[in-house]
Amino acid sequence: MPRTFRRSDLFILAAAAGLSLAAALPAAARDGYRPVELKRYGIKVQTPVAWRLITFGEDATAFELRLPQDEDAPREGLATCVLELWPDSLETLQKAGAQEVFPPQANQKRTVYRLEPLPAEKFGKELSDRLGQRLVTQWESIDAQKRRSFDVRYQVLCDGTLYTFRLNSDESHFDAYRLDFEDMFKSASFTAVETDWQKLAQHEWLQKKLRFSIKLPDPLKPAFSNTVGVFLRTQSAAGQPEFEIVGRAAAPLDPAKLKSKLPDEIRQHDPRAAVQAQVVPQGAGTALEVVIQTRQEGREKTILERHVHGQYHNYELRWTCEKDAFDKRAAEFRKALDSFHEVAPPEEPEVI
Repeated sequence: MPRTFRRSDLFILAAAAGLSLAAALPAAARDGYRPVELKRYGIKVQTPVAWRLITFGEDATAFELRLPQDEDAPREGLATCVLELWPDSLETLQKAGAQEVFPPQANQKRTVYRLEPLPAEKFGKELSDRLGQRLVTQWESIDAQKRRSFDVRYQVLCDGTLYTFRLNSDESHFDAYRLDFEDMFKSASFTAVETDWQKLAQHEWLQKKLRFSIKLPDPLKPAFSNTVGVFLRTQSAAGQPEFEIVGRAAAPLDPAKLKSKLPDEIRQHDPRAAVQAQVVPQGAGTALEVVIQTRQEGREKTILERHVHGQYHNYELRWTCEKDAFDKRAAEFRKALDSFHEVAPPEEPEVI
């Protein structure tokens, strides 16, 4: 859910997110726009002063702005920018989207889906040279009361990071907001984002800074995240299996002892949970694997955890999915867990 902040909160949160205070604080309008800059996310834009900043620097969301609309509008007016790791091309992204099968909905249709060049004479030399093109998508929806709304997305690729700029608007404001949205995009400037992830062969992902590696089932990949202690979180569609790695300081870990107490701790937290625990091989050592059957949001869920001791950190590797999906893909999920291992730092070149 979008969050709202008091002015005093913004000083603290802006510093934590690497956000320019010019974005967090009410600023004097410059031609009706104000700067929003997030160095951690490699993005700076000019946004209309009437668009209220409600979320910034939160996991994959660089920023989210609420747009003024009528109270009875069919959908909330929003402009957002979200980051995603994307080691491929926009052409690959477009092809994947073209093959995507959508549930038949008479009230929604995709009216625009195309790659557009970004010529320097229209977008400026910096955007033209750095981005080259964008993937433009537009959806139109009509609700039960025959009210029309729009969802527009600009997707650009910069140094392996996919930026999705998104506009949601009702029909009465759409023409004006679309122009403001285009101006916001044209004002954007990008700097390199160091995600510390490197894609290797056979769907293996290396975390260069934290020194671990894991093979994820295709098409899963690490999501852009700045949550403290979460070393990896996958970019998953709604209803799809989710995977994360939580890291803690390295400390002695005895899988057999943990097996004797952890199930009871889980049941104390969730009395309805059915818990199974076993010690399993993990690389040259062992780890504790826990399977939890429970209900979340009214649905049967299965959580597969593996608690691993490492030289650099201790790790909790966790799959969460629908029970039916786990029953079908348990071997695939465990194969990914088996592939997890720490990686020695690269050797320093010998100085002669």
